[in-house]
Amino acid sequence: MAGLLTNEMVKACIDFFFAHMYPTMPILNRQRVEQDAMSLDTTLDTYCLLCSLCAFMMLQPGMPMPAADPYGPESIPGASIITATLLLEETLRVRKGYDYMQAPTLYTIATSYFLFACHYGLDLQDKAWCNLREAATLVHLVRMNKEEAYQTWDKVDATRRRRLYWLLYVAERAYALQHDRPLSLKATVDLPTPADDPSDPLAGQLVGFCRLASLFRPFAGAFVDNWNKARSGCTSSHVASLQKQQNDTISALASADPQLGDVVRNQQWLQNLAWQINLAKGGTNSAGNDMSAYQYSMMDVSREMIPMAASFSNQGSSELLNSGLVSFVFPFACPRLHL
Repeated sequence: MAGLLTNEMVKACIDFFFAHMYPTMPILNRQRVEQDAMSLDTTLDTYCLLCSLCAFMMLQPGMPMPAADPYGPESIPGASIITATLLLEETLRVRKGYDYMQAPTLYTIATSYFLFACHYGLDLQDKAWCNLREAATLVHLVRMNKEEAYQTWDKVDATRRRRLYWLLYVAERAYALQHDRPLSLKATVDLPTPADDPSDPLAGQLVGFCRLASLFRPFAGAFVDNWNKARSGCTSSHVASLQKQQNDTISALASADPQLGDVVRNQQWLQNLAWQINLAKGGTNSAGNDMSAYQYSMMDVSREMIPMAASFSNQGSSELLNSGLVSFVFPFACPRLHL
């Protein structure tokens, strides 16, 4: 779309992404993206990535509208949403013109993720789900669900693919629990760590992201099926197992950091899901599964009991996504989807 995806737009959106979004979705390498952006018209995968990235950035609170003319159409109310929608449509238009599924790259899968995030932010839930499901399918096509596949990519690419896998893993579970959807990704590859790419200058900011991936790791299909009432049985031992895994994860938080609050909120939300399932199955009065087992103190951050399950809707809480990222991971009251 001539005149829309300008160099100024691309630069501003890349700057904003790495300044504000990267700690919660560390799936791109800045040096490579900036280098590829210099020839975005020659590679369709790059063009679609940057179109979708810019569309997502334009939905973020605090993202300025890149414009040379302060009195131009960019200054009208709602201009950022209009621009995001146009960029979103442009991404989809270009994708229809080539077979991006033939040999999916990191950019291909990241584009599908950004399309999911945009549609979620615009409250187009059916389209959001289709994009998220597409990203998960592409992951399987390139075998990102197999640990041995990561040995075939260079260090930077393998690291970003691993982070993207876990970003999708968390996003899929958050979305499934909120919207009664099935899962397709499993915890079949190693978790990311802040030290997985020594060349990453922002690695120190990834503690929260790695903890979030670890927090969601135990929630497999059986738990989601039970929550979505796709199965009739949920044993107290299953809930107790989830409880133990979550306690083990949280006990590893030895020191506070700026992203600790996000992990706490997500942990509490997941904790309530387990408690509600156990309550529904009449397991709260059994030994080791009474209400006291579902109360928590997390490093004395708040010294409060986990909110009662009744304070949440039957399909989960947006609190899961309301992290200062996504600070996913995602405050969706505004379209700041940080999954």
